[in-house]
Amino acid sequence: MGMALVWAFALGLSGQGISDGITEKALVRHWIHAREEDKDGVQVYRAKGTFEPRPSRFRMEYDLKARGECRYMWLSPSDGHHLKEGTWKLYAGSKPGELPVLEVREGKAVNRYTVVGLGGEVLRLKQEPAK
Repeated sequence: MGMALVWAFALGLSGQGISDGITEKALVRHWIHAREEDKDGVQVYRAKGTFEPRPSRFRMEYDLKARGECRYMWLSPSDGHHLKEGTWKLYAGSKPGELPVLEVREGKAVNRYTVVGLGGEVLRLKQEPAK
């Protein structure tokens, strides 16, 4: 059993459409990092407008749009953070039972996340190590 699948079961996400419900269409929305809910290396994102985030100097956001377009929150050195254009792609697991991987291109940087769970207004991601 793959490590990502172990994470899903450890977090009690079985039965929430782990692989079946994780589609590009289901990911298309504006996600805000609810870091107060992060646990064991899994980042929790909530759909914009579904929760009131605590004040923060910086909070990552991904606005995933159709056809692989997105906007991501850019961390400005002068605290003038704003959304910048990027791209995203969802890759299916390469083996049966493997969870999909979300890849977000933020300028020259590429971030890859195993999609641990997607249910309702909550997206759970585990960042993969940089290659």
